[in-house]
Amino acid sequence: MRFVYKHLIRALEDIGFEEPQGTVYYTANPGYGWTRYQKDGGRWPDQLWPCPKAKREYYAVNFSLDKRLSENWMGGFSFTWSSLRGNYSGLASSDEEDINGYGRTDPNVARFWDSWFLPYTQASKPIDGPLGTDRPLYFKAYGSYTFPFGLTVGTVASAYSGVPTSIEVTMGGMQGFYPLGRGTEKRSPFIFAANLYAEYPIRLGRTRLTLSLNVDNVTNNGAAQRLFPLYNQDDPALTEAEILAHFDYRNIVQDLDPRFLKEYLFMNPISARFGIKFGF
Repeated sequence: MRFVYKHLIRALEDIGFEEPQGTVYYTANPGYGWTRYQKDGGRWPDQLWPCPKAKREYYAVNFSLDKRLSENWMGGFSFTWSSLRGNYSGLASSDEEDINGYGRTDPNVARFWDSWFLPYTQASKPIDGPLGTDRPLYFKAYGSYTFPFGLTVGTVASAYSGVPTSIEVTMGGMQGFYPLGRGTEKRSPFIFAANLYAEYPIRLGRTRLTLSLNVDNVTNNGAAQRLFPLYNQDDPALTEAEILAHFDYRNIVQDLDPRFLKEYLFMNPISARFGIKFGF
């Protein structure tokens, strides 16, 4: 059994500042240096909500039981109970998508601080809640057995909580605004997945020919890995004063997104791979 605690001290991100020529982005430590109020020696306008520091807190308790290979078999089981909260997911943004799916991997240029109001709710509360990869429960089991005639079969199975969903509004050309904070909606479905493996060696004189088979998602589980978070398809623009006055996002949106809270990003179907390996 082990306990894990990971605490983020500082982050390095691009920070959006509204200046006469438009939005200018500075690379800085959120909450420090240039992101402090102008009256304190920074560049942050004194009339706005303060730039919050980056926060990512991870707690976990992990239980594991493993049997090493002996008497032709091995196996193990683990369970992790965890919490991942804050306002910054790290160098890879779990709030954004790229061409490969969820998880933007452009370090230090995510949208967490692209505009002054993004780290806050519509009620001027600093955002702090479950991050996009928070899975409180995670079970994993594995095992393999080698038969006397040489065939080895094995499996790895996982079961884990879905990820949190937050109402996300596009506003003023900016995605990533969470008017009510994080984790406001239900999670995506609980997921179970299992893979199988088989391997059979054949002696050919002084060499060995090994045949193998990998089967991914053997149960053909097509569960959704996300719920669609975007609330609107239009792009309402509010003035700085209107945002500071505590608005209601439902009153400014005109075009709702019909995909909102629908399941998407489904697991890949069952697939198999055959392998041939020569050893000499």
